[in-house]
Amino acid sequence: MKNKTALIKSMIMVIAILLIAVPVIGLTYKAAFGYGGGGGGGGITYPSSASVSINSGAASTNAREVTLALSASNATLMAISNTSSFSGVSYETYTTSKAWTLSDGAGEKTVYVKFRSSTGGETEASDMITYTISADETPADDEVPPAEDTTPPPADEAPAEDTTPPPADETGYDEALARRLAGWILLQVESRGEAYYVYPGDLMRYYLGRPADAFRIMQHFGLGATHEFITSYTTYPSYVIGKILIDVDDWGKAYYIYPGDAKAYYLGRPADAFRIMSDLGLGITNANLEKIEAGSL
Repeated sequence: MKNKTALIKSMIMVIAILLIAVPVIGLTYKAAFGYGGGGGGGGITYPSSASVSINSGAASTNAREVTLALSASNATLMAISNTSSFSGVSYETYTTSKAWTLSDGAGEKTVYVKFRSSTGGETEASDMITYTISADETPADDEVPPAEDTTPPPADEAPAEDTTPPPADETGYDEALARRLAGWILLQVESRGEAYYVYPGDLMRYYLGRPADAFRIMQHFGLGATHEFITSYTTYPSYVIGKILIDVDDWGKAYYIYPGDAKAYYLGRPADAFRIMSDLGLGITNANLEKIEAGSL
């Protein structure tokens, strides 16, 4: 317990240094997260006033092909996806209009967009529309394919059951465990209480032990968000849970969206940092920690 308490106090000092002032390297909190001008040079800037609108804000559509209106100040690249994970999506040159295809199946659809600045800062936006399948997409009676023949083959032709066991996971990593712990701060309780952050974007754990590590992780994984977005929720949507949001309209203030209750916790004061590290940190055994792949920046 003493070791855990000592580590927590040490990490409070790290976060306090990073988020309030870093006089040794000449950075204020604002410059440390790269928003705005001043101090340190070469900081990360985040696209602001980010938005996306499907079919000029229409409530519904009967076609999967839609037009996106996109807007973000300081954006040079963008990534568009029908899922909040952006799985398999690559960045493309930022433009203000783009033809897009919604995902299959009738119902409510959400299109997600990440805008990226020339310095690597990212800001997300999304819009929803209801897709109703039109009559011309329903096949006519004479176009309905014949029913599949499900008659079982004769007993002597039945294929033998494949009893070959599935191949073992050569890496030893447990993706299901990593998904369950995505966005959590983990405390290695069987060691010295070392802390790790499991980034939801790649399901890897990142060590929070040294000031330089913590600074790189905060700067690299911080996601730019408008002040309007941050103040619009008490319980946040699933696609930002476990992430660190940077308020691009309010001096780059940082908030951690805690996976336990989907609420935002301000990272600006030592007392807040202490509460997050001591109350929200999740203990994990050495064996389970090793099942989550270690990442590096």
